[in-house]
Amino acid sequence: MLKYVILKMLEAGERHGYDLIRHFEERGWGRLGAGSLYPLLSALEEHGLIEGRDEDGRRRYRITDLGRKRLHDVADELSEAFEQHEHAPGAPRAEDPLREAMQKLASAVQQAAQHAKPESRAHVAERIDALRKEIYTILANE
Repeated sequence: MLKYVILKMLEAGERHGYDLIRHFEERGWGRLGAGSLYPLLSALEEHGLIEGRDEDGRRRYRITDLGRKRLHDVADELSEAFEQHEHAPGAPRAEDPLREAMQKLASAVQQAAQHAKPESRAHVAERIDALRKEIYTILANE
């Protein structure tokens, strides 16, 4: 979903990465970290959905015609997903294997945070960060 939110934001106008991060915070959507955003922007650019150009030491992004088409193609699906989320915010669905996997991961991370040696905690943090990046790559390739 994040890639479509970014495409929608870029549809409204050209932005640089910090603008996107700030926009997320201002909307109350949480903190979007640079380590999450820039790999996703890179993947969107590689797929031709956005274009980036360097200007005044920053990379500015804009949506391409292909990105607009992709956003238009999934508009109904996105509306339905947002509508479902609004009707049941935070309500877990038992049949959702992703949510179940996330709960198990959160439990394991909590145990590591409380009981693991510092070097093991650092290793867990590295693995989680790598997994987060891999997930964004998977999403960008959809």
